Amino acid sequence: MTEGSPLLHTPDQIVDAGERISAETHKTRLERERLGHFVAIDVLTGEPYVAEFPEEALKSARQHAPTGIFHLIRIGSPGVYRVSRSVMACLRDSQGGTPTPDRPRCLRDTDTIRIPATRGSSSTGLP
Repeated sequence: MTEGSPLLHTPDQIVDAGERISAETHKTRLERERLGHFVAIDVLTGEPYVAEFPEEALKSARQHAPTGIFHLIRIGSPGVYRVSRSVMACLRDSQGGTPTPDRPRCLRDTDTIRIPATRGSSSTGLP
């Protein structure tokens, strides 16, 4: 890390740095030019790596900055991935159905969903 770089000890700090860099530097231009694409932002340098698919953005970022720490954003979207369930399954759950592995309970507003990083989607840029 270079002198003057932010300390990034947690995933939340990486997210905060990536979102701040995006908002201050890249967001307006990228939403106008590359809406729906993905950008991997090196939170150490602020450099954006844009591609049509998330894997391509991270691959390009890692090739150009092998020691970078990246925050992945879908341009123009509040999140990179969307998680959804069937409304009918939620209705069954609310009517006393028992959750099973193939039919989990409905999510509440207070639930937190954590999607574990898989090889090729780590926000740290490490393999």
